[in-house]
Amino acid sequence: LCCSKHLNADGSVRVSEKVLQLKKILLESFEEGEKAEEDNKRCAIVFVERRHSAMGLAAVLRKLGQTDPRFGQLVKCSCLMGHGDVGVASRAARMASKVQKAIIGRFRTGEINLIVSTSVAEEGLDIRSCNLVVRFNEIKEFRSYVQSRGRARARPSRFIIFAEEATQGSQKLPLYR
Repeated sequence: LCCSKHLNADGSVRVSEKVLQLKKILLESFEEGEKAEEDNKRCAIVFVERRHSAMGLAAVLRKLGQTDPRFGQLVKCSCLMGHGDVGVASRAARMASKVQKAIIGRFRTGEINLIVSTSVAEEGLDIRSCNLVVRFNEIKEFRSYVQSRGRARARPSRFIIFAEEATQGSQKLPLYR
């Protein structure tokens, strides 16, 4: 988002079909919650594989909220990632424990209703029950499926896994039920 190649002439964000589908799913979920006038407002987590993906997708969703007033009104987004030193992660791709706690606190109070997160939010953090959990990337381990699925425990809730279209000759993905 820092350069013009990601923007259309009208200033809107140029995004993939996958991001547009995610936006549609988020908008539908939050609109359903608004219509139901629930006391416990809707909240969601989108799991991504990498820290830079969490930062980038959260930034794109915030930009979409600026260009689409309805989306911006309903969806308040932040990213969450680990603070450990994994591989060659740059300092910018690590999140201090204090920042993690602040984001989780804002999520708990409803100031933020969408977190784009790495696997750090799968377990071990006191995160409120969600109405929608989306796996934006493929699931590599059964443990990740079970842990992330467990975050969708609010009533009503949905758990969605984005998967690539099968192509001829591709291996079948294992199904977790």
